[in-house]
Amino acid sequence: MTREGDLVGISIEDCEGMLREMVAAGGMAFAFEGKDAVCELLPREAAGLEVAEGWAMMKGPGGRFRLDMKAVEKVELAEEEGVGAPVSYSARFFDASGRCLLRASFPNPYLDDDGRPTGFVARRLALFEDFCRRYSGADGVEVRRLHRAHLGPERP
Repeated sequence: MTREGDLVGISIEDCEGMLREMVAAGGMAFAFEGKDAVCELLPREAAGLEVAEGWAMMKGPGGRFRLDMKAVEKVELAEEEGVGAPVSYSARFFDASGRCLLRASFPNPYLDDDGRPTGFVARRLALFEDFCRRYSGADGVEVRRLHRAHLGPERP
């Protein structure tokens, strides 16, 4: 589907597929972003994903959180300077106006399962790298990486 300008947005099928994989993989945090508020599901809280009529619904201890996948224009797989760790890894789901609707944080190779700093653990980066490899070049998906000089000696 062509939207604003010549950009081709992400398909609902790809959006749903990414979300299903993220929830099934476990270990990810999800932040549903509103205009003036954010609701977060921590890695151990995301209890499943249901999809109906273009809507994705995640269940957590505080209720259900919905995303209108028809509104998602672009997904950005981003490697960026982190808070509490040298680098963070996420998938951000944007609408056509550039507003972030959902941010999904991948397991961080610089943090342990409890979010404490640790040495670089390559296996914790595997899911992000797999997503980048498989979705790079897909309509509506952009991969954004830091310059390698910022990552230090432990990062390939």
